[in-house]
Amino acid sequence: MMTIRALRSPQLALGVRVCGRCWRHDGPRHQRADPLGTDGARTEAKQEVDGAETAARPKGFRTKVVEFFRPAGNALNEVRKLANETFTQMKRDDLEQLMFEDSRILWKFRGPEDLDQWLVTSDKEMGGKSEAYLTLSENNTAFFHGVTNIEVPKDGVTRYSGYAAMRSKQRKAAFNRRSQMDLTPFNILNLRVRGDGRSYMITLAPESYFSSQWDDLWCYFFFTRGGPHWQDIQIPFSKFFLTSKGRVQDAQSAVPKDRINTIGITLGDKINGPFELEIDFMGVTMDLTHKEEFAYEQYYQGPRRKRFTKKPLLSTKDW
Repeated sequence: MMTIRALRSPQLALGVRVCGRCWRHDGPRHQRADPLGTDGARTEAKQEVDGAETAARPKGFRTKVVEFFRPAGNALNEVRKLANETFTQMKRDDLEQLMFEDSRILWKFRGPEDLDQWLVTSDKEMGGKSEAYLTLSENNTAFFHGVTNIEVPKDGVTRYSGYAAMRSKQRKAAFNRRSQMDLTPFNILNLRVRGDGRSYMITLAPESYFSSQWDDLWCYFFFTRGGPHWQDIQIPFSKFFLTSKGRVQDAQSAVPKDRINTIGITLGDKINGPFELEIDFMGVTMDLTHKEEFAYEQYYQGPRRKRFTKKPLLSTKDW
């Protein structure tokens, strides 16, 4: 290992014995600090110690000030972000805008920054062989493509396989808070797609307050006809049905449109082969001619009544 002094001393670079104290002459003009003649090694060790001391030296005042005010700067940025969100909400709550707003674009895929707002998953994450990708097409639209394989992994745990999905990322508000989409003024979900003839499923994931609701999804299917023509799909929110962990629930309820976290598209039609789905935009509209609130039977979900009371057993009103 050649030290900095060795680079500055031509005698040491040529292998000539030099003084270990002044590094200028080759004779023992100074009293050696080490009788074994290891002044050069001691100097290298001293330089390493000096470097370690420099690295462990306390930080300067300017560095301390910058590090001290960095959290305050981050908090100031979050406050500025919160102010912008509040101002945007105030503009959105304007009465004139609410009266005449009958449609809203949620996602419009026109560049890589729009694709960065989505996540792509498949059964490959749990040992499957399906693959899914989300890229930008030649028409500046989202191109969801890949291959599905229904072969079940031989791990003794997985029972089903062969799916691919894309899901929007969770929106974040100021101070890293979870932000939800309020779609209450609308009753129709619109998509403009161009597919390969396979059936896909739209999923809505609302904000959940209890751990038993973390896997709740509201789903509905749409079918692509294939070919080069675009297809405009309109799905009423009243048609979405409740599922949990992939199973349709008996106790159905309408979609909580005021707290939607994410929207996704899933393919799981139990077919092996490639798939292609091109998406232009996703939006919501208000159709005044659609009067349906919920399309499915709803069961009573209130507290259960006591089965037996102090009344005579011949009375069947409390059974």
